Amino acid sequence: MVDAAISGDRTIALRALLSNPLVAEWNVALPLLDALLDANRDHLSRFFPVGG
Repeated sequence: MVDAAISGDRTIALRALLSNPLVAEWNVALPLLDALLDANRDHLSRFFPVGG
């Protein structure tokens, strides 16, 4: 997750979530990632490039 936070790479973040046995399914991980990033948007600007 640290690599994802530093790079702003959603694929790395998704893989990190999928490695968690409590999340381990794609249909759980993808909406969870979107919700987590949106809720923490002010702190994770690398995931939200200007104009995007």
